[in-house]
Amino acid sequence: MALTFIEPTVLYNYLSHHSEYPNTSNTNYLLLLDCRTREEYNESHVVLGKFVKLDEQSNDFKLPYDAELECKENVVVYDGNTSDLDEDSNAVRCAKLMANNGSKNPVQIVTGGYERFSALYPFLRTQKIIFMPQELDSRQPYPYEVVPGKLYLGSLAQASLPHVMKDLKIKAHVKCTNEENPMIEKLGHELLLLPTKNLVDCQVKDYFAMAAAFIGQQINDGIVKPTLVYCDDGVSCSPVYILAFLMSQFDLSLKEAWTDLRRCHSYFFLNSGFVQQLCDFEEELMGKRMTDPDSLQA
Repeated sequence: MALTFIEPTVLYNYLSHHSEYPNTSNTNYLLLLDCRTREEYNESHVVLGKFVKLDEQSNDFKLPYDAELECKENVVVYDGNTSDLDEDSNAVRCAKLMANNGSKNPVQIVTGGYERFSALYPFLRTQKIIFMPQELDSRQPYPYEVVPGKLYLGSLAQASLPHVMKDLKIKAHVKCTNEENPMIEKLGHELLLLPTKNLVDCQVKDYFAMAAAFIGQQINDGIVKPTLVYCDDGVSCSPVYILAFLMSQFDLSLKEAWTDLRRCHSYFFLNSGFVQQLCDFEEELMGKRMTDPDSLQA
């Protein structure tokens, strides 16, 4: 039986993952289970959360009829505020049921439960219970959260949505695209322009230190200004600067930063020129080459 706790940011990023369509449009990607009371669930729950029934006689949770646990990539459970595996809480009891009935991966429990998640991401609360397939396909995912509450990675389309800026309290931007974004100019936020093309010979290394310093200033000094780093599609040009920031800010090797970012954003992909320049940057920071480019998984 395998159970594990995850921070709320992990669930946020599960709900944000997307390629052409949101990952959550695939019913095998995420099974999100709410094991609070029916009254609490009806009042509000995490978007896509499913209510788990209790057997009135045994007071044990019932396995959802459509769980198909053996097919689910991520099984996530939350209750009101559980944060300890030793607790005899609804979340732990429900997670054990899922683990014992065929979950192919460790069952994940949200640390702090609904109370903590909804406090951090109130815009992901809902009363909606049933989602049609076309609704799942058309969900607009939020930018990926790299540093909780502080640093986000996204696309031009996401950076052009007023509700995204409002919900995430974005106050600064690193714009890695040549495309115009009139809304950003109207907001009057802090802005760093790094027009970047996804080409092998595009020189990005000269701007790594500048990008890292700008991001660090926004999210570390005094009043935090949540920062969105974005490019056309959020797949290549913005991730390269995020990686440079993580390496510089947290003294990480390229491999370590790559692994950390991959946990947030499964689909980023850097061309060989970008990877080589990050390797050169790593050598400058660390005094030696730490990462074999071939060890970085696409």
